[in-house]
Order: sequence, then C-alpha cells, then structure tokens
Amino acid sequence: MRSIFALLLVGLLCIPAWCQGGKIAFTSHRSGNDDIYVMNSDGSGQSNLSNTPSIQEGNARWRLDGGKLVYQRTDAMWTMSPDGSSQAVLSQGGAPVWPDYHPSGNSIIFSRPITSDYDICKVNADGTGLSQILSNSLGDYHARWSPDGAKFTFYTFFGSNWSEPLNCNK
Repeated sequence: MRSIFALLLVGLLCIPAWCQGGKIAFTSHRSGNDDIYVMNSDGSGQSNLSNTPSIQEGNARWRLDGGKLVYQRTDAMWTMSPDGSSQAVLSQGGAPVWPDYHPSGNSIIFSRPITSDYDICKVNADGTGLSQILSNSLGDYHARWSPDGAKFTFYTFFGSNWSEPLNCNK
C-alpha cells in the first residue's frame, strides 16, 4: 500500500505537460537535480531547458499558445521561452508550486504557503496583481483552470488523505 501511495504522489507532483504543438515538458532528475526538459510527442528531441546545477525546477506548464512555460524553481515562480531562453523570475518568495496558465494566457494560478498551509493564489502573467483567491484551514494544491477559464479544480489535503478533485468558480 505504501508503494502505491508513493507512486500516486510522484505522479501528482511530476505530471508532464502537453503543448498543442506536440511538445511535452517534464521534470527529470537525470542531471543530478530536478530540471525542466522538453521532447517531441514521440520521445525524440529531448532537451534540458533549465540546466541549472544545484537549483531544483519542476512542474512546468505551457501557455495555451505554446509560447511560454511557467514553472517552479526552489522558492520562486519563473517563465521561459520554449527553447529555454528568456528565463525570468515571475514571483519570488513563498515557495509557489504547481503553476498553471489561464487559457487566455493573462494570469497564472498556483499554490503557496500563506499561513500554516498552502492556499490558491493568482498573479498576472507579468508578475503583477498577486492575490489569494482560496483559503481555508487545510492545504489546497494543484489548481488547474477549466478550458474556458471560468472555473478551476484543486485538491485539498485532509491530514493524511487527499480529496477528490474539487471545483471552484472564480
């Protein structure tokens, strides 16, 4: 049972991100630390985009048009171009995790610790307008926008159990 839980947790934390153009962004530890890689949908053309020894990156998500990736890096949220260029910090501090672009590409939803747990926050795609949009006494994680951007889903951690995906109108 413990092995199944570990596999589920790893799957939840390291979900590959598909782009409409056929590219897949994923996290790999093959270089000795977690880096962001991309590859073609057939597995060819694998390339390390972040390539930062001693800095952990993960959970990359594509902007819908495939023109940018957002990802978490140690204690900040970053963006970069699909070829790994133009890496820029978007939001520092607070250990933001599991970012996801709004379908319009204008904002990003993510989890970050506000009090003693993780809450759902949103920031404009240029890093301005940070706001907390969901908070409770439990940990809220892994928010993902609906295709029309009118709702998002997320998970809540109840001490030792994960919830089913929950929906929220925001």
